[in-house]
Amino acid sequence: SDTIAEYGIILVFFHLPITGAKLECPIKITPDTMVLQYQSRGQSVDCKSTTNETNVKEIFWTTQQGDTLRSSAWFADTHKDWDPRPVCHGEFRGIGNCSKALHYILYKFPESVLIGVVDERSPALVGTVLQLQCDIVSVAPAQDLNVRWMFKRGNETIRPGTFSPYRSPVNVSCIMNITLQKIHNDIQVQCVAELNLGPTLPQPPSLTSSPLRITVLCEQYILLMTLIPQNEWSKSFYWVSHLLFHRFCSIQWRLVIEANLAAGFHAHRYIYSCGK
Repeated sequence: SDTIAEYGIILVFFHLPITGAKLECPIKITPDTMVLQYQSRGQSVDCKSTTNETNVKEIFWTTQQGDTLRSSAWFADTHKDWDPRPVCHGEFRGIGNCSKALHYILYKFPESVLIGVVDERSPALVGTVLQLQCDIVSVAPAQDLNVRWMFKRGNETIRPGTFSPYRSPVNVSCIMNITLQKIHNDIQVQCVAELNLGPTLPQPPSLTSSPLRITVLCEQYILLMTLIPQNEWSKSFYWVSHLLFHRFCSIQWRLVIEANLAAGFHAHRYIYSCGK
């Protein structure tokens, strides 16, 4: 029979790349998340290698402003570092360069939260739309702002329609539209500014506006009529309608006697308000 020695054997080994595999950058940022309040005490973050120190050529920090810090530590200035986007870089023998970003948030409480009516000149009639505006003054970051509206009979949370692209303090306005009904009369409304920094992060306390009381007007009419004699000798009278307009929700009768000196008689004026 044929032997292996007669024919020989050639072994060929192939190294196939594994697609989708990604090497972990051997650096660790401590802490990996930094959430600081504006003008609070500054803190530093450290970046170290998780591999053998002999493989490390250099570790340094960069920011989006173009600053480079040749150090393993980066210090946050809570007076001005609104959006530095700090990144730790490592240069290693064998694997080259890699980096990790620090999750960093600098937040600021609003200076004030104000509530008001957009158009105070328009009457708040039943069936019309009342626009309320909540003004949040100097808050950061606006991207993480929620505005909650509190009513006497419930509340609602909405997000402002547009956001500032900057993470530094800005003024934010939020609009709430209400189609007025009789049940809205005499309720109090407040808006609450809340910073939602993330589900796993501590939440700053909210700030609430002063209450705004809503007065709803009924759509009613006042008819002003005057009882006038046909002439100064006649005992026959007739009614004259003078005016028709909207009025606050109420029912009232009033009798006003006016002296007509030219005709020498009294005209009796009645005012009637149609209520709810």
